Amino acid sequence: MNKDTRVLSMLNGIDSVERLTPILGDVVCAAPTRISAVISAPGVIAHKGSFANFRCGFLDGREDARLQSLADEMRAAKVEATFSTNIRKSLWEKFVFLVGVSGATASTRSPMGPILADPDTRALFENLMRETEAVGVKSGVEIEGEVTKLMQVASGMGGHIKASMLEDLERGNRLELDWLQGKVVELGKKLGVPTPANEYVYKTLKLLRNGQKA
Repeated sequence: MNKDTRVLSMLNGIDSVERLTPILGDVVCAAPTRISAVISAPGVIAHKGSFANFRCGFLDGREDARLQSLADEMRAAKVEATFSTNIRKSLWEKFVFLVGVSGATASTRSPMGPILADPDTRALFENLMRETEAVGVKSGVEIEGEVTKLMQVASGMGGHIKASMLEDLERGNRLELDWLQGKVVELGKKLGVPTPANEYVYKTLKLLRNGQKA
């Protein structure tokens, strides 16, 4: 592949770069993107929340003028974008939140408003994130205290927000379960970190993960 090529992995999860690099080479970079959107009709993408941001960078922390230029051009177009030499931390920050929102909304079939209003489901949401944070810390990523910040972020979200996993579940589509809660459980077993909340969500949704209406 041309040395000037950059392949941006915007896939959810934390291991897409590692999976793509053996195929495409070291031009693959991480691009964790946070946005609440859904395909509302063929060719129509609905932005369902007020937040949207984009980050990019190589996992080895190298500087890269092309990615920096991309972020600059996106900001000039009024898009919140950042180039980072510590993208692994950004990747895990998104992963922690996504595991929580996707697991809580999909397992309860509810948007975030009712989940945060009920003490039991709010605790489920928080525990999903705390387990993920603990796995990340054990993996060597400096994200201690991230969940405390994310709980405040969640409180400011629109109550109608629900993860794309719930959207997929409602439509009978395949789920990202194996790459989100399933990955937390896998890494937790490998690293010796208990992940009971994520195991619960994984077992609850496992039989639906290949596409089947709930």
